[in-house]
Amino acid sequence: MLALLEAEPALLWDEELTVCVPKAFASVPVLPSQRQGTNMADNWPLRSYLELGALHGAVPCARLHTRQLLWEWRLSEMIDNVELLVSELVTNALHASEAMRQALPIRLWLLSNNVRLVVSVWDGNPRPPVRMNVDDDAESGRGLVLVDALSDRWDWFAHKSLGGKVVWCELSREAVEATPGRDPRTGR
Repeated sequence: MLALLEAEPALLWDEELTVCVPKAFASVPVLPSQRQGTNMADNWPLRSYLELGALHGAVPCARLHTRQLLWEWRLSEMIDNVELLVSELVTNALHASEAMRQALPIRLWLLSNNVRLVVSVWDGNPRPPVRMNVDDDAESGRGLVLVDALSDRWDWFAHKSLGGKVVWCELSREAVEATPGRDPRTGR
């Protein structure tokens, strides 16, 4: 059952998936601790949505969007990690979309409360993401290994009504600031 969120009329809450659903598009995963009736504006006041064509230019566009958005949100210390996470998730979505007969868009959501940040990427392919074990010399296949290493947690779910899947990851500002080798003066 979908219940309309009062503070965000463009979003619906899907109790079964415990996600927030933009009325016209794919689901956006949020923290499992959130319940029906949760005011998204209170918990995730910073939100962005970007729909991209399933083209190779989608990855640099998503990275640039992420970089500029995090700068505007004053989350500059998170830019490098989040940009890499977005790049990996959108690249995986692009590859998954290329395997489909019908070209469907890739959808990117960024949500933040200034302490935590969630990256969600939807693609039309229902096949689950596969974390690969690759050799040190391999040129590709490390996407989900990087996502696992850079984020606090990640997961995916199949979208029942639209098909396809959403792959998401979450990271905290605190974990990024504590990254070994990071210069606290420059944030890099």
